[in-house]
Order: sequence, then structure tokens, then C-alpha cells
Amino acid sequence: MAWFCLVGMLAYPFLVLLCSIVGADQAADIIGSMASIYFLSVAGIVGVFFGVTNMSKKEVKGNNG
Repeated sequence: MAWFCLVGMLAYPFLVLLCSIVGADQAADIIGSMASIYFLSVAGIVGVFFGVTNMSKKEVKGNNG
């Protein structure tokens, strides 16, 4: 799930640009206005995933050595 969020976070600006190029200006405005909460939410998901993964690797390494 975190990898899909990361890809979506990278593709989001291109979606806004694509809507603007196609001529869907209202859609570009709506998607652009949702960007602040979208990036905050997705960054939280990705950050927690990588943080927990890193903590679990250190825990396993600490128990074995």
C-alpha cells in the first residue's frame, strides 16, 4: 500500500497538469485544492511504513548480535 501511495504522490502533479492541458480547468482546480491534504496524508502513510520497517530491522539485528 505504501508503494502505491508513493507512486500516487509522484504522479499527482502530472494529473493536475494533464487536466489543465486537456481543458478540464474545473477538474484541475478541484484536484489542485485537494493537494494539501492529499500530500499530508500520503506522506504520513509512507513515513510510517518506512519508519516501522526501519525499526523492525534494527530490532531483529539487535536480537541476533
